[in-house]
Amino acid sequence: MFYSPWGSVRIRTEYAPGFLRVSTSHLEGLVLSQDFAETHLSEAAREEAERWGHFYCYEAEIAWMIPAFELPQFWPQLFANTPDLLANAHDYLWQNLSRHNSKYLLKRGITPEASGFAAWKADVEAIAPHALADVAHLIEPALKGEAIAR
Repeated sequence: MFYSPWGSVRIRTEYAPGFLRVSTSHLEGLVLSQDFAETHLSEAAREEAERWGHFYCYEAEIAWMIPAFELPQFWPQLFANTPDLLANAHDYLWQNLSRHNSKYLLKRGITPEASGFAAWKADVEAIAPHALADVAHLIEPALKGEAIAR
């Protein structure tokens, strides 16, 4: 039996050694071995993971987009159930990450999409303004469009 941070795994799809999509009775997500994550993901992506033993885990609602953004070679598998998104996968991921995790994009030096970034920043300021401290120096350049282009 294989377990994940979300419970006992019912369905397990291996995209590559150390890179899995798992489904439990309640949630699903991506589970990456430490070796796979350290080889294929940026430090910023690894920092956003939920750690579970020697694994980096990303729930399927939003967090999965972080490793997906960095692993375009797996987009055909990751978007298999939504083929209409595959052609625009980069923009889809960039726009959603801008709205839900601009911090990750900023740490990568990627300018978030403007309206998504503004919404994310407003949410963070309202809920947990201290969470902006480690990316505060990146926010002003992003607002001016000075960060590295996507």
